[in-house]
Amino acid sequence: MGKIFSLSLLLLLSVTVFPQAKGERDTELDIIFKVLEESDHIITDNQIVSLLDSLDQEEIKNANNKENISRINENGDTIYAIGDKARGGIVFWVDESGCHGLVAAETDQAEEVTFCKGKTSTLKGDSIYAGKYNTKQIVTNKSVGYSAALICDRYRGGGYNDWYLPSKYELKLLYIQYRKGKVGYFARDYYWSSSEDVNDVAWLFRFYDGQLYNYPKYGSTAFRVRAVRAF
Repeated sequence: MGKIFSLSLLLLLSVTVFPQAKGERDTELDIIFKVLEESDHIITDNQIVSLLDSLDQEEIKNANNKENISRINENGDTIYAIGDKARGGIVFWVDESGCHGLVAAETDQAEEVTFCKGKTSTLKGDSIYAGKYNTKQIVTNKSVGYSAALICDRYRGGGYNDWYLPSKYELKLLYIQYRKGKVGYFARDYYWSSSEDVNDVAWLFRFYDGQLYNYPKYGSTAFRVRAVRAF
């Protein structure tokens, strides 16, 4: 009699406590009934609930595994999403494939740094990945003492050695995700870009209203720097 009561209770719990998942539990319940029919033991209602909780945890585990698998494409490449902490920082832009994009360092590399010492020629690169080219050109120019680009170039966050000072367009993309709460904290302040406007003038990006300003590169005025890298 006790065994019949326990089986009835199990069926009642599966229908009333978990009605939305009844169809999903048919296979598990069939197995449970089979085991109980072949057993001389009587299980309690607490044991039944515990068993169903275990089934819930298994479903969650399987769902998580499926989610992880869905982040891998057919070639075995990892698919990244904006906001992922990966590749030494936080992802703030990805291409259509999801396999390549841009990562920002999680903190500023400098709070007050000048762009350079001395007048320079113009670097107008302003697009995705343009900051990498700009930075390379800047740091290889031995005739002028650069600061902002050099700090990014020497940054080794996550063990990577290819960080650079972003172009103003890359800073704009970063600001958009900052406003969405995807890339952590930024000061309500000015950040240097590696894009120049005219000779001796570079672009600044203000992170509390998304405005761009051109400003003389040389002199004693100092602003913030946040390094990015491509993957």
